[in-house]
Amino acid sequence: ITRESNPKLMDVVYAAGWCANSDYMTNVECEAITGNDFENFANREGANQIESFTELKYFVNVTFIPYSAFHFNSNKLKHITFPDGLTSIGASAFQGCFGLKELVIPEGVTEIPTSMCFYCHDMTTVEIKGKVKSIGADAFYKCSLVKITADFSELESIGQGAFEDCCYLGVVDLSNSKLTEIPDSAFKTEETLYGVAPLKIYLPPTITSVGSKAFANPGIEEITFLS
Repeated sequence: ITRESNPKLMDVVYAAGWCANSDYMTNVECEAITGNDFENFANREGANQIESFTELKYFVNVTFIPYSAFHFNSNKLKHITFPDGLTSIGASAFQGCFGLKELVIPEGVTEIPTSMCFYCHDMTTVEIKGKVKSIGADAFYKCSLVKITADFSELESIGQGAFEDCCYLGVVDLSNSKLTEIPDSAFKTEETLYGVAPLKIYLPPTITSVGSKAFANPGIEEITFLS
């Protein structure tokens, strides 16, 4: 990491004492950082001004992102790249990162936590490389998701409001999942000034219950329970 390539990030990591030189952070210094060092990262001076953190991929010993680590309530952060060894993400980790555009979640992460991307308004795509087992309540609440890509074959649960007010989703194919329940407000969406995209939802034959307002969405074109 260098000041020339990412001055705002360098300000934060140097102030945190993560590197010895104010102009660069070495690979060895990056490797010394763990998930614990990201506790309360959002509260560090200047952190909510960081526009890109693609360099997070060099922090190879960060195996988890703590609760609310990047809860910035800011539209500054646009891009972040995780280290390949990441295995878990805490609740509300990116809540209020209004400008975050996309996430590519490494294979080791199989549980999407509660409110992970709550009100990440500009987020349009999410790719989950592993076999996701659960998606927490409000995980993608009010995101502008157009597409979510994942292997849902091991998916056992979705939390209440997981995709609530995701107005632009086109297709959600959960047909090969292990879901037995669609919870309250899972796909609930209010009409907006910009309208609601046509949505097709494919569900497995294992579904036995559907919660209140789970499909209260004027954009839903088709709901198919596959046999």
